[in-house]
Amino acid sequence: MAHSKQKKLSLEYKFPYLWIFGEGPVPSGPASEKELHEACAFALKSWQVLPTTWCRLKEWAGHKLASSSITQAVRDRVISLEILSQIQEILLVRFISELDKHHIPYVLLKGNAAGVLVYPHVTSRCGVDLDMGVPKQYIYDAERIALDIGFVQSEWNAKIKRFTQSDMCRRIQVEASHYELGFLARDQKVNDLEEDVVLAIHRDLPHQEPWHETENGDLACYVTLDLHHSLSLSCDLNGTFATSIQVERSGISYRTPSLPWVIFHITEKIYMEGVSTYRKGGHQFADLVRLVVKLNDYEAKLLVEIYSKYKMAIPAFYVLRRLLIEFELKLPNPLMELLENQQNVPDRGVDAYQINDLGDPWSKIWGQR
Repeated sequence: MAHSKQKKLSLEYKFPYLWIFGEGPVPSGPASEKELHEACAFALKSWQVLPTTWCRLKEWAGHKLASSSITQAVRDRVISLEILSQIQEILLVRFISELDKHHIPYVLLKGNAAGVLVYPHVTSRCGVDLDMGVPKQYIYDAERIALDIGFVQSEWNAKIKRFTQSDMCRRIQVEASHYELGFLARDQKVNDLEEDVVLAIHRDLPHQEPWHETENGDLACYVTLDLHHSLSLSCDLNGTFATSIQVERSGISYRTPSLPWVIFHITEKIYMEGVSTYRKGGHQFADLVRLVVKLNDYEAKLLVEIYSKYKMAIPAFYVLRRLLIEFELKLPNPLMELLENQQNVPDRGVDAYQINDLGDPWSKIWGQR
């Protein structure tokens, strides 16, 4: 008995629905309604990529089960996200056109960059925030433009689930020691929606935060803007601007970091948030699955150099090996060499914090140990 308990404790939990994040063949249909219920719950936890994963879930479930009550919460969330992402896109385009008009450089970051680079539609990759990088010398000019188009300096009140006006003393203190400005939020009232869309959003209201009702009972959603002047406390934006690229989508021009820099930043976010919090960041593996396969060997070599420069080679080892093990991706040779080189444990006495070796966050990301 003791032996069997020890064996059970030593096993790493397997996550059966990771395939919804990928682009490979969809498995054959679910063996039971229970499986579909579990898959939907898993997908909802990674709602940021739900417009993409829902397409795969529908194919897996088949028409009858996909339109059943089991998937109602997923279908409601997809509808609310479609409207939210359309509003976000309108405001994003308005903001970057103003930045261009005032000759303020910018790059899209994280999920916004991934949405432009590798998803079928820019709105296929959702999120709470619009994430953008702006050089530090322009950051307050960019903030002023955001305020001019209706964003407000805000802070989140978790008790009432609303954004409220910022406490300016607290905001100044936070911004002085951080790599981005405080919340900039716009409360957008939404009218003229179809009745079935309104009903879906109302059903979804208790389960998410961007959508809410105004005091007058109207539907509204928050759009928040995160303006970064660095990628992190230890990494500035110089590399992202030096290698930034212009991408055309549906007649609109966007600027993003180069592919290696986008992957670096997402890797850093997955790892640093994953080791310090629970149940956060798993949806970003959908980004990596799509981004990494676009790398050629030259770009992969540049990525390895960036990891090395910012002491992120070990975090990259923990994150990227999951693409190999869990998603069965074929990685470029330079990334395979990185995985091989980082397998050996450092010598005794090496400070794990100095080399960013805080362990494997994989199970913690998905709410397991």
